[in-house]
Amino acid sequence: MVNEDKLTPFHHKASEIAHQQKLLDAKLSQRPNSPQVGDIFIFAHPEETIGVQWVILSADEKEPQHLLTVPADDAEMVGSTDIELPNSALCSPLTLRCDQGLWIHANDFNINFRVGVLEEWHRRRALDKVKQISGKKFRLRFQRIITKMMTLLHSQLPKVFYRVVGDITQIRSSVLHQEMNYDPEYVEWIGLVSKERKAVIQGLNI
Repeated sequence: MVNEDKLTPFHHKASEIAHQQKLLDAKLSQRPNSPQVGDIFIFAHPEETIGVQWVILSADEKEPQHLLTVPADDAEMVGSTDIELPNSALCSPLTLRCDQGLWIHANDFNINFRVGVLEEWHRRRALDKVKQISGKKFRLRFQRIITKMMTLLHSQLPKVFYRVVGDITQIRSSVLHQEMNYDPEYVEWIGLVSKERKAVIQGLNI
């Protein structure tokens, strides 16, 4: 005979999941019948194997139909360019891979494949991380330009500018997350996410 006390935690967890799903269903039912910032979608394609979802973070100011999206998954490994949702989030567990973003046209989303909604606070967190990543990429390009300038001009002045830019474009993350960047399992997983990203690019002809 099964001990009821041992089953109690499982009953509580099942109840929490059911309640969370009920809240999510209610939230989804209130969304417009078109892709919106904060929506979470899946793209069905033959190569999809790890359950990647795509989160819409923002729309282009000049072309609102072009939507910035990032892949997300439920793997517990979190690196310095990722945003992990807390247990309180509607679509938790979910980790956004903010360095794997894509611009996708609104027409490429199938509204029947909308599976979740990201709360505004977490959307802003993810968008801020994307901006940090973009800033770092700019800093690296800036470094190469400055190096060439120093070679040509034999001047040390540009170092000051590079140091200032470097200070304001660092990716903010914990030491633990920075160390995760070099974990073999994490590197392998991100490789799979990147593969999914390429499959979406090919499937949508982006």
